[in-house]
Amino acid sequence: MCLVLNVQPLECHLPEVDPLLVGRSREIDDVVDLVGSAGRVVTIVGCPGVGKSAVAVAVAHALRRKSVVSLRIDAAGCRSAIALLRRVVAVLGLRFRSDDAADRKYLYNWINVHEQRTLLLFDDVDDLAEAEVGRLGDVIDDVMANVRNVRILCTTRRRLYRVGANREVYRLGDIRSASGSLVRRLLPDLHDEGVESLTAACDHLPLALRVACAALSSDRGDVDAGRLFELLTAVDGRRSGTAVERLFAEDEFDRRRLRLLADCLMTTIGAVACSTTSCVHLVAKTACFSGSGFDVSEASTALGGVDDSCLQSTLDRLAELDVVARLPTTPTRYRWRSFVSVIATSTLSGTEDADCDATYRREVISRLKAAANRYHESVDGCYYALRAVEVEYDNVVDVLWRTLDREDAFDDLATLTRLDAGAFLSDVLPDDVFVALYEAVERESPEHRLNDVPTAGIRSRALSCLSYRHVAAGRKADASSCAEQAIELSSAAGTDGEATVSALYCLSRSQKSGGERRKALSTARQAFDACKTTGLIIPSVQLTNIVAIYAVEWYAWMLTQSDNFQTARHW
Repeated sequence: MCLVLNVQPLECHLPEVDPLLVGRSREIDDVVDLVGSAGRVVTIVGCPGVGKSAVAVAVAHALRRKSVVSLRIDAAGCRSAIALLRRVVAVLGLRFRSDDAADRKYLYNWINVHEQRTLLLFDDVDDLAEAEVGRLGDVIDDVMANVRNVRILCTTRRRLYRVGANREVYRLGDIRSASGSLVRRLLPDLHDEGVESLTAACDHLPLALRVACAALSSDRGDVDAGRLFELLTAVDGRRSGTAVERLFAEDEFDRRRLRLLADCLMTTIGAVACSTTSCVHLVAKTACFSGSGFDVSEASTALGGVDDSCLQSTLDRLAELDVVARLPTTPTRYRWRSFVSVIATSTLSGTEDADCDATYRREVISRLKAAANRYHESVDGCYYALRAVEVEYDNVVDVLWRTLDREDAFDDLATLTRLDAGAFLSDVLPDDVFVALYEAVERESPEHRLNDVPTAGIRSRALSCLSYRHVAAGRKADASSCAEQAIELSSAAGTDGEATVSALYCLSRSQKSGGERRKALSTARQAFDACKTTGLIIPSVQLTNIVAIYAVEWYAWMLTQSDNFQTARHW
């Protein structure tokens, strides 16, 4: 009998073409010509708010008519190239580890097996750390080298790589000739003089015009339209800080434009009535949550505990103005436009900014710890934990890197040095983040003490977690070294039983991965005996300690590998 693999074709993953996209026919045709051929990489660059994303989506739809399957990957909030690749995996509905080179090969082969012409649209690649810009170029080169018949289109405020063969940069300007048409569609009752004044004040930038028109046309009664119009037509670009210019401007013309854009956006946002706080203050206080966004509860905490219902209505109103995006999560999460959050953050003092950062780190780490605690509770708890980290993945990675750079990192992260927490984090965190986390705790632990847990115990636990991850990543020598050090430390006086069992369990796993089956079985037996001598296993009492469960399960599995099924069945 012949078995045939039934591969379903890839489907386009695109929003609809923006119905308010005007004055861009020539630019769309230009980019279609540039990116139409396989093997091409095109980056649309330009000032924030100039309409790069709208043009890119229109280009993708135009290519769709040429039988090119277009996949839009929302890159907003991605701080690393690996995080961006992870979103590609999520859009395709797959479960590969984006930080594993072998898994990336599976991803490339999975796309190739469909034998379709493909466009990958990386939209809004503005939040990458400077060190990651070069790595993104490497990732794109890797994709182009391994995926057949693919082309890539990026939108960003800056160049991502040097122009070369099949690498093009397309700079997008304003819509000076069509800005009046856009305003007349949004404000049909506005007279010609008012249209001219508004377009000039907003420097013909689509984002500023659309946000201003959405506020001016509101019938909610939360905006004084007359007063707002006066303020908008009087902007002079002096409200924005130098931080905005340093981040986004390449020349004096861009700097002038950015100052006007910042003034228009802040003036419009500030004009929206909010019963609990000013909208600009709301943006500034929650701007830290730039990766995975924030929910209403986190926004309330950042503002010092204001009413959730009032915040919900305010956020929904700002979403209508298109300065914040609603993310497809439950509960709904929100993420500010990158430029908007930078502008608002510049209004905070140094002390306020530090307080916001501390709140952000505290909220995200507390949720990560809660997820780690629930992971082994039940099937529902496991699903909750995995989903919680998936939803806040970019925030979690960002916060962990921020925390590792601080002197108080040990106090925040030492409680995660348990084998059950390490096993969970090994599954959900990028390899470099996981290793950096536990190496930092192990390195800092001699100078600290966590409650009543001895320093040697904390170090031993951290090394066990590292050994666990090294085994999963195939680093056999590192896994054995960490496990042996963990055992040596766990033998210190006063070390708790969990540290000893964790170290023996991880050493057995490393021995098994290295092909030393008999040694692994002997060490697994030692871990099992240690569970009994340290009181983790009590006869006739239900086994509830997670570390002991890991050790017993591993010992039973090793027994089955030695054909000792009767003893394995008993345990």
